[in-house]
Amino acid sequence: MSPPFCPMKSYRLHKELAAGIRLLGLNNREISEAFQISLSQAKKIMEGRPVFLTDDQQDIVKSVLRNQLPYALPARVNRLLNSEKTRIPFIAWVHSVALMLDVYADLQPYKDQCDFINYMDPFLSGLYTVDNGMREVRQLLIQIHEKCPQFDELFFHGTRFLNALQGVPVTTSERRVPSSVDVFSLSPEDDKMRENLLKEK
Repeated sequence: MSPPFCPMKSYRLHKELAAGIRLLGLNNREISEAFQISLSQAKKIMEGRPVFLTDDQQDIVKSVLRNQLPYALPARVNRLLNSEKTRIPFIAWVHSVALMLDVYADLQPYKDQCDFINYMDPFLSGLYTVDNGMREVRQLLIQIHEKCPQFDELFFHGTRFLNALQGVPVTTSERRVPSSVDVFSLSPEDDKMRENLLKEK
């Protein structure tokens, strides 16, 4: 008598593994083929929904990611730059956020200014979101610089992003906005203009 059939136990795919799969920038069919899972499972991963895989499938996912993730960022950057549809918008977005980081660095009154904010506080959570977003985008630009240095001029021309990474001091004349101290105090000219406006009233 043959033993009863026991279906293989499935476990939920860890969110970090799912995020790694999405990072590769593949479509549903490519994910299905690369990780040996069904199209419906691939679709759920791309949509951020829970996916349950067997131990063997989980091992395949880990193995493929281990081999592919080191090349994921350069591959995606090249894919975006080689597409007529995405090349110009991608360059514009990366360059724009590099400029935003210049401005944000000048406006910060002190390092890690949002550390005091509880991100669950509904009144201040927006400030935390902005600060956290700027940190995340900075990390992305650092990765692009490290993995794809051949595109530095394309992405970072006219910004201080690379200088900041290399610890190059920035002179006042190079600043794009007033220093952090000036943000909180009026210059003599501004103060005089304010006084004149008050007199006119």
